[in-house]
Amino acid sequence: MAQAIPKLSVSGYFQILARVMGEPRAFFKDLSKMTEMKGAFLFLFLSSLFFSAAALLVHGFSHPAVMSAVLLVNALGMTLISAGLGYMLVIMIAGRAASFTQVFAVYAYASGAVFLVAWIPLALWLAEPWKWWLIGTGLVRACGLKWQHALIIVACSIGILVLFFRAMIPIVS
Repeated sequence: MAQAIPKLSVSGYFQILARVMGEPRAFFKDLSKMTEMKGAFLFLFLSSLFFSAAALLVHGFSHPAVMSAVLLVNALGMTLISAGLGYMLVIMIAGRAASFTQVFAVYAYASGAVFLVAWIPLALWLAEPWKWWLIGTGLVRACGLKWQHALIIVACSIGILVLFFRAMIPIVS
């Protein structure tokens, strides 16, 4: 039986988190009926705040306020960039099978759920593959893509992001 996505409140946040982590296929299937981005963005924002605050406590940054702001903007910005890239790939690979709102919601809920453990040192090795699996599941369940298209979109997204950051290394070092 389909459940509605709860409104974002403290209890609603934890209900959404429990569903994304506990029953992602059912959650993303229910997400396919969603038509607005506000709830997904608020979930992402709250998870990003937690991520930046937790990272601040664990890592001894010399300028904590600046680093906290950088981590928050990075968490939000990378999710938005990834969702934009994912949407472009959806259009290129599957046609206009999904709206940007649907794609953004998938990326926001997947990333937001993973941000709760991403601040832990070395958790990246578990969190990042889990995030991309959630995104692939969301593309299939929420956006109605074939699993082959979702797999190609996830692989191309990872490849493009890695190449982009690799190209940036000479500029920032």
